[in-house]
Amino acid sequence: MKRSLSMMVIAFIYLFFLRIILAFTIPIKLFNVGLFFDGIILCFFMFIMMKIFRSARSQKIFYGVFLLFWTTLTVANSIYYTYFYTLVSRSSLQGLSVMSAGLTQEYDLQIPIYFWLLFLVNIAVIVLIANQKRADYFFKSDYFGLVFITLLQVVILFSFYHPKEEATLEYYQSDAYLYQAMHDRVTFTEKYGYYYYHLVDLFRPIPTIDEESFLNEITEFFNQQEPHTQNDYSGLFEDYNLVKITVESLDTRFIHPTISPTLYKMMHEGYHFDQVYVPVFQQGATCNSEFMATTGLMAINSNDFSNNICDAYDENSFPYALPNQLNDIGYQTYYFHSGHNWFYNRENIIPQLGFQTVKFQEDLIEIGHTTFTDRLDTNLMLFVDEYVDLNERFFIQFLTYSLHGAYNHKDFVHHDYLVTEAYGEDLDSEIRVYLQKLAEFDLFLTMLVEALINANVYDETLFVIYTDHYPYMLNPDTFSEFLGVTYDSAELYHQSLIMYNSQMQPTVFSTVGATIDITPTILNLINPNAEFKYFFGKDLTSETEGFALLQDLSIVDKDNRYYLNKPYTGDPSKEEALQDALVKYITIFELQKKLLNIDYFSHLSE
Repeated sequence: MKRSLSMMVIAFIYLFFLRIILAFTIPIKLFNVGLFFDGIILCFFMFIMMKIFRSARSQKIFYGVFLLFWTTLTVANSIYYTYFYTLVSRSSLQGLSVMSAGLTQEYDLQIPIYFWLLFLVNIAVIVLIANQKRADYFFKSDYFGLVFITLLQVVILFSFYHPKEEATLEYYQSDAYLYQAMHDRVTFTEKYGYYYYHLVDLFRPIPTIDEESFLNEITEFFNQQEPHTQNDYSGLFEDYNLVKITVESLDTRFIHPTISPTLYKMMHEGYHFDQVYVPVFQQGATCNSEFMATTGLMAINSNDFSNNICDAYDENSFPYALPNQLNDIGYQTYYFHSGHNWFYNRENIIPQLGFQTVKFQEDLIEIGHTTFTDRLDTNLMLFVDEYVDLNERFFIQFLTYSLHGAYNHKDFVHHDYLVTEAYGEDLDSEIRVYLQKLAEFDLFLTMLVEALINANVYDETLFVIYTDHYPYMLNPDTFSEFLGVTYDSAELYHQSLIMYNSQMQPTVFSTVGATIDITPTILNLINPNAEFKYFFGKDLTSETEGFALLQDLSIVDKDNRYYLNKPYTGDPSKEEALQDALVKYITIFELQKKLLNIDYFSHLSE
């Protein structure tokens, strides 16, 4: 019998064609070392499949499924990168649940026409393979080639092994850490291969957990934390009510005195933290941001065997989260979101953070609000009317919805007169809808203020308003042109944190910080004797030099950004301080994974 490799060769050529397509849609260099690794892993994989599937029919079925899988994944990566600037991972597949729930219309997901053409090419290739007369076959002597490829795989894997994982810049910048953490998926793909990345991501085992070692390591870290130092702002709003609002997809650069007058007033007449960065840990960016802002801890990215914190750690204990600490001093704590209770598993994770009353749209519908519309933030007032006793000291956490993409909705056209008054008629359609949605949120905020005034508690209430992430569903070119912010800049994540009380003196705080710093800052204002030891975040009213870690594990100060694997181009005098901060924060980032995996805080009560 003659050697035959026709189906394998056709598949190989098509898979290389997909890599070319990917290079045009994602900034992954086509010719790099990763392409060599891809060739090795594909040879190894397809040779093994040839041995398993020996008949021509079974091989044709295999190649048909195999090529369709990679075609679909290439399209998915290209679309995913458009929104999130990274590749999909195994854990990202959990996000497909929104499709089964009928939420794709809400996201306005569309597959460009050229990707449909790619599927037609895929079908043509499958037909070509189906018309091959003979099964792929190789001689026993070819096994030497397979053995060589196998040994080469082993050598490559061992080359990534780093015998001593330690908290040093050298290690965090090494290929070993990139391979272990997959913190930069695009760089990983360029170095180790696109197909190799996905196969490693799909099949790598979950690391073993050394609970005692992790427990000792985390405890030692917290025991070395410097104690919280009070300052002139400590306790200024002690015993005040607290309203904390996570504003979905708010970019604070859009705040406008005509479109959002109440929000504008709070920003300019309250405490304005103008150097806050909001890292976007995908997937589950909103859930992860809520977690960071409520616990003072970090999030994780979806390469860590979890789609997001809310889905993976809903049974963990968080006794030092903001609501739990306020419960301890007599606050009534509430959490309201107009979305579904099951989305990101909020019905389970939110009570674990300490909220006593947790309500979603299902709860309002159940008690008779059958026409409830989640898109309109003004409907959040129904939660206040139905569930909140404003005569008791309260902490209310809202998660809004109106500013969520997509930006083709017609529900907000009644606010268009404000947008026209501010910007005229000549405005991009997506920006116009976004600003209409901003006006809807501001109307809710105004209604909430009026309700608190009518209950005689407005002057004793502290507002905290922050975003979960930039509006990544806005057209990137439109967004960049309107705001002058490029998508490869740290400015994309640069937002404002707003704190307001009617008795405040307008103050701007310019300490660099991030979402994890929100809870420590709040507690310093309303309960400075709280437990600060178990936060990774800091109080932003302090005068300490600040840094913020972004989701790609780069670090920023006021003027500079230091990447793990890119040349530094900032102020040379700041480089050493940025390096030290980067090591510190990545070490905390790694510690966070261990903290979550062993449910660290549950051990403290034992």
